[in-house]
Amino acid sequence: MSQKITSKRVTRREFIKTATGAVGAAVALPLLTTRTHGAAPKIKLRYGDWQLAEEPGGTAWRGLLADFEKANPDITIDAEPTPLAQYPAKIVTQSKAKQAPDVFRVYDPWVLAWADQGYLANLEPFMEKQGGADYKKDFYKPVIEVGSYKGAMYGLPSFSGSLLLQYNTAMFKEAGLDPNKPPTTWPELLDYAQKLTKKDASGRFVQWGYGLHGANESSSIVRFLHWINNNGASVLNETNTASKLDSPEAIAALKFWAELYTVHGVVPPGPVDVAAGKARTLFAQEKTAMFQSIIWAADLVTSENPKMKDKFAFGMFPMQTGIDQSPQFMFYVGVNPNSANKEAAWRLADFMCNKAGQIKAYKIARFTPARRSAFPFAKVAVKVANSVKPGPAIPQWNEIVNIIGDAMQQALTKAKTPADAFKAAHDRVNAVLKRA
Repeated sequence: MSQKITSKRVTRREFIKTATGAVGAAVALPLLTTRTHGAAPKIKLRYGDWQLAEEPGGTAWRGLLADFEKANPDITIDAEPTPLAQYPAKIVTQSKAKQAPDVFRVYDPWVLAWADQGYLANLEPFMEKQGGADYKKDFYKPVIEVGSYKGAMYGLPSFSGSLLLQYNTAMFKEAGLDPNKPPTTWPELLDYAQKLTKKDASGRFVQWGYGLHGANESSSIVRFLHWINNNGASVLNETNTASKLDSPEAIAALKFWAELYTVHGVVPPGPVDVAAGKARTLFAQEKTAMFQSIIWAADLVTSENPKMKDKFAFGMFPMQTGIDQSPQFMFYVGVNPNSANKEAAWRLADFMCNKAGQIKAYKIARFTPARRSAFPFAKVAVKVANSVKPGPAIPQWNEIVNIIGDAMQQALTKAKTPADAFKAAHDRVNAVLKRA
């Protein structure tokens, strides 16, 4: 297998945007079989994954690939780590040339487009041989729905992640707050954030209560959708045919979110440039006391600052309706429909996503299992597993997400009031939906 490499993390919007593009890295030619000293030929499978180029994910997936080779001596794996910035464009380019890896990782916004473009194999025939409906029922409903296209599964659920509130317990204690009782409502969040925002003797800010994701890119926008959901609002109507961004609940969500910075000053300067990585770094450097996070980000925080190891905890994200509806970050394993060894490729995909594999990946890298039977090993995240609200599976969704990002920035910079920003976004979204 390939040697471990590391790469710079990129924004969610940057790599989603390239997923349906045409340009990419050079195409690698597939190697199908190999012979050693006259022995029977071994099947060689190529496995592509950007997480092989990151840690701690790389350690988890390389370990599973090695386990698979031990359990399947007739197969060898050629692992292909590709930095995230180049990964989706590379897969698209290879798929168009019918030279993609036999098995490769797929992020949830790509499933619909890649299945429609013929880059992913229909997995239903393989699942039928292993129990059909009984095979599927161990996966949570949201990951099944998002991994499906025209009623069939094209992505095998590997892991998923819901948004939680990550907070600095030491800062809570210093501010006189109970570290075992994080805020549960928006007023409480503001109250805590004000108490956790500090100045030094000269009046200079040295600590802020909340780390806002305000960058105009998808990882930040998806996090803001959590605020919309938790105020009982929706971006679209139930049939995904019209915008609901002009609703009082949606506008109130944008107003409260933006005013954490524009009115209350509990957010560090420059939130319009803060995406997931920078928000995590501010928390790791103990500049912010709370932020939206995913459970597997815990190891990323401690890798940036080992002193944070015993100084943070996770809690449910504050809500206004009594129901937490987190957007779901979902990750899948797909099979190349043009693979010369599709049966073997399915065996690898199934192995990477089985209960034991998901538990192992969680223990190493905190990747939250997508299987019900594996969830006891991720007790914090199980609380939101059945109330997540994934984005709609419509082709216009990425464009709609970008429109919301524009409105977020307008509210943060005071270019428009939150009401005007979302009313303009409402009209733009409806125009996009009508165009289809």
